[in-house]
Amino acid sequence: FILQLIELHKVSKTIGGNGDFYKKYHLDIKPIIKELESRAVKTLIRGSMQNRKVFTLPNGAVIETISPSHELCLGCTKLRVGCDGNLFGCLYRSDLGKNIKEALQNHNSLSQYEQIVKQVIDSREPFY
Repeated sequence: FILQLIELHKVSKTIGGNGDFYKKYHLDIKPIIKELESRAVKTLIRGSMQNRKVFTLPNGAVIETISPSHELCLGCTKLRVGCDGNLFGCLYRSDLGKNIKEALQNHNSLSQYEQIVKQVIDSREPFY
């Protein structure tokens, strides 16, 4: 498996954008990246995924670092499901989430689920 270290991003007024939350919880991962670089037996750059650094440590652990950048949306193909059942095509556009909980709970509604997924995919747009 891969451990992903994700630096807190300022993505919206509710998550990091108002300044207080970001100031309280943000941790700059540059010093951690420097430490990983010094310990890693192998370092890869995932060019297809925002040039993320992937470190393999001597014990076999694999750690990938994710920092805010203008390339964050480049090549993103992920959909994410929140704990409330909302499906998102972009972390930066939480206003475009669609709830899929009911569609998943109703086993006869595969077409409803597919329709919601299609709507979310169609609503995707580059943030930067």
